[in-house]
Amino acid sequence: MGSRRLVARNAFRNTINSFDGLKVRVLDYDNWQFNAFITMPVGRYPNVAEQLLNDEHRFDEPESNTWFSGGFLEVYDFIPGVSGEVYLYHLDEGDRDDRSQTRNRRYFTPGVRVYMKPSKGQFDFQLETIGQLGTVRATTAPTDSENLTHEAWAQHADAGYTFSLPWSPRVALEYDYVSGDEDPNDKSDQRFDTLFGARRWEYGPTGIYGAFARSNINTPGYRLSVAPRSDVQASIGHRFFLVS
Repeated sequence: MGSRRLVARNAFRNTINSFDGLKVRVLDYDNWQFNAFITMPVGRYPNVAEQLLNDEHRFDEPESNTWFSGGFLEVYDFIPGVSGEVYLYHLDEGDRDDRSQTRNRRYFTPGVRVYMKPSKGQFDFQLETIGQLGTVRATTAPTDSENLTHEAWAQHADAGYTFSLPWSPRVALEYDYVSGDEDPNDKSDQRFDTLFGARRWEYGPTGIYGAFARSNINTPGYRLSVAPRSDVQASIGHRFFLVS
């Protein structure tokens, strides 16, 4: 949904984010659309090291004690060429039926995004602000029953220009600031949780190594992209990753 920073089907992974649930979509073509959903995320099993090393096989199952729901409104061209989104997601996570523990994340995640799509001979931009409120446990230990207050946020901004040349070259400046936990020993948590979002398309091919995630970062960068054909795209980017 939207920018894919919070809800996405992973394109470069051999296991994808999937959900069992109900989704309702209402739209007025070329003007707006609204999506509402309530789901149970599907867990990938087996997920214990010993079971994996023993080559055990299990079907994936929905996490019956975890609910992920939300509403998402997108309005097209509310200013000529500019579209916007506003959304609210809710995650209510409980311990799994196989008695494996979770951090009992209970988050409300509101956000807003305003953007202009790239077009030849035109400037484009994107701004997205995301907040996150709720509670979370410090660990997954069965003896950890204390909820920490969770308050986090993320900010993305980019601006680019597409030249009217063969291959449609586009240059862009990008910036992300995403909060991290200020003090691991206090009773609160500020580390942003990207929920079910994807990162590879934004932070480079880190799907296996996973050097950077959408939390505790302060990262300006730039990108150059080209499209030699309608079905072929290529880009090169550079980012400076700093702890936020």
